[in-house]
Amino acid sequence: MVATVLAGGEERLEALGRAVGVDALDTVLAVGFAGVAFAGLDNLAVIGAQAVRLVARIRCYPYLSGMELPVAYQLLRTHLQARVRLSDDDFAVFQQYLQPLTLRKRQHLLQAGEPCTHLAFVTQGCLRCYSLNAQGQEHTLQFAPEDWWVSDMYSLLTQQPSALHIDALEDAQVLLLAQADMETVYARFPVFERYFRLLMQSRFVALQERVNAALSQSAGEKYQHFLRKYPGIAQRVPQHFIASYLGITPESLSRVRRQL
Repeated sequence: MVATVLAGGEERLEALGRAVGVDALDTVLAVGFAGVAFAGLDNLAVIGAQAVRLVARIRCYPYLSGMELPVAYQLLRTHLQARVRLSDDDFAVFQQYLQPLTLRKRQHLLQAGEPCTHLAFVTQGCLRCYSLNAQGQEHTLQFAPEDWWVSDMYSLLTQQPSALHIDALEDAQVLLLAQADMETVYARFPVFERYFRLLMQSRFVALQERVNAALSQSAGEKYQHFLRKYPGIAQRVPQHFIASYLGITPESLSRVRRQL
């Protein structure tokens, strides 16, 4: 029966996926391949490649599976397609490298002293990346609301222990991409190598802007730039975290806000 379905092409395979469910489809195909191989079907390799591709598509796309793509993956797909040309099949395979993770408010994604092993794409909530000095004072390096990536890039690329903490300011959901999988993704899909190159370029520009602002801008100018970079965040996070991001005291931030 499975040999007939496979030989029938995409329409029959998609119908089988809807009938037995996506998880059961893997088992059905595995058993079917054994039967097809025993029968000596000449184009087994072609059919097998087609089936693997279609299973990935059935797992990911509502128009094939009859199920809605999870919101987290929809957000990431929209984010990627706004920046690079990405096919449905490419994303269907790429999403298999992603690990969803839920964080409670104040829960850490990364703590100083640990090696950073993942990039995290935020699909719900807001995270914060910060360091602690010898006196226990916090210095906020980055906020990561929805549609942002967050990581310690130095630790990720060198596998040295991180000097940073990343925690959730709100209940949050992220999609994790392991550093160990990144080269595989680049090799299989050049579009992702282009995307992450653009991401790193954007981070370098942001870092240069941040250093320039710290050296030359007034507290008011820094806050105005913060509002443009993180629209809506000022109403979501405690003011002392914003002050630590700007490198000013909470009292100075209060004065700046009153003057607006």
